[in-house]
Amino acid sequence: MGDLGYQSDAQSALVVCYNNLQQYTETLSEALERDYSPYKIIGIKDSEDQYKQLNTSILQIENEFYSSIRPKRTTHQGETPVHALRERGVEYIEVRCVDLNPLLPCGIDEETICFLDTFLLYCLFKDSPLTDNIEYKKIPENLSRTVYAGRDPSLMLLNQEGEIPLVEWGKTLMADICDVAELLDSANQTAAYSEAFNTMQNRLADQRLTPAATLLDEMRVNNETFYAISMRKALEHKRFFDRKEPSQETIAKYTALAKKSFADQADIENSDELSFDDFLTHYYNQ
Repeated sequence: MGDLGYQSDAQSALVVCYNNLQQYTETLSEALERDYSPYKIIGIKDSEDQYKQLNTSILQIENEFYSSIRPKRTTHQGETPVHALRERGVEYIEVRCVDLNPLLPCGIDEETICFLDTFLLYCLFKDSPLTDNIEYKKIPENLSRTVYAGRDPSLMLLNQEGEIPLVEWGKTLMADICDVAELLDSANQTAAYSEAFNTMQNRLADQRLTPAATLLDEMRVNNETFYAISMRKALEHKRFFDRKEPSQETIAKYTALAKKSFADQADIENSDELSFDDFLTHYYNQ
């Protein structure tokens, strides 16, 4: 992730370990308990006893941990994410570093989703040695290099041996991922996963086939600034969805869900006897 969008300098030196669930929850919990001096200067409450922030830790809640990927578990009401993971394990994986494709109305298409499924299943099957502190320092550096110079054909990334070209490393990974795509095709009686794999493999070999290159080509052909093409695409996508009005069944479904949500909120608020201070104490004591 680059420096656009919400960032937290407090997390720049934060290391959360992914080697196993126990280490993940322990190191994440440490960040929830470790003070961050700039937050201590701010203080928790103002002169009128109103909260300025929840606490003075590096992470005030687990969801402030901005990583590329996070193990997740649906929480019960009032339950912390770490407590849910400790009690009931990993339910799903949250992939957080996926750029929206501005060329597509939904920002992503089935082909990309198929490749993400293939890649994640490959990660599950692939033997993964434990990560040490040296590798943990290389991971954010590689991510930063890719974000800022990913289209540079000579870009080098850090691995255990030193440096390796991004394209070369990518081709090595793709050689292994191919088998998983074929496995998914066989399991689902389709060719969608192999076709998605082939598309991504071609983009790796020739960056002119990437969405970024397509966007730049359109800008050159139309003599547009990035702002101009962004606004044009936004209006094109708006017209796309305007032509696809939801069915009456869909409208009725979400109207009913909205009413239920408001009713549930009212029930929770009417039955709530805890002060916010007591709620926070109970929440953090988990």
